[in-house]
Amino acid sequence: MSGELLKAALTAVVGIFVFVLGQGVQRLLLEPIQEQRRVIGEIAFALLMYGNVDHVAQLEAEGRKVADIETPLNVVKKIRELAARLQQTLRVVPAYSILAKLRIVPATDDMILLIRELTTWSNSIYQGDPAPHRDAIARILRVRRHDDPPPLPRDGMIRSVRE
Repeated sequence: MSGELLKAALTAVVGIFVFVLGQGVQRLLLEPIQEQRRVIGEIAFALLMYGNVDHVAQLEAEGRKVADIETPLNVVKKIRELAARLQQTLRVVPAYSILAKLRIVPATDDMILLIRELTTWSNSIYQGDPAPHRDAIARILRVRRHDDPPPLPRDGMIRSVRE
């Protein structure tokens, strides 16, 4: 009887240990990685959503009112916030450099460049040309822009839409 009781107690202790270990991995590793991916997705969204905001800022500077468009100042803040949140993920994910070498997370240099381009994009909305920074962000994220030509078919032959 005591052997069965010992076996049951050992099973319970091992079960609790595995549960606690799993929760630790989830909270300390998986959730921060998922948050970084979420922020990167929001950046990809911002590329399309706020792609014309520099034109709106120019119209506002000329004294023309643009209806139903988010104000450029709010967009500047949102883009800057995305850069800050992305930088935060570099600090929250433990052993980031090791995970980057294993290609579990994006390379640190790419993320630092992305943060720099986001910051420069937000700075250039009122003065400067934000287009090169949006293009750089799209390249870093490997996101096709809406104005990019579609990729060619694998055999290189262009087909009509009706085929």
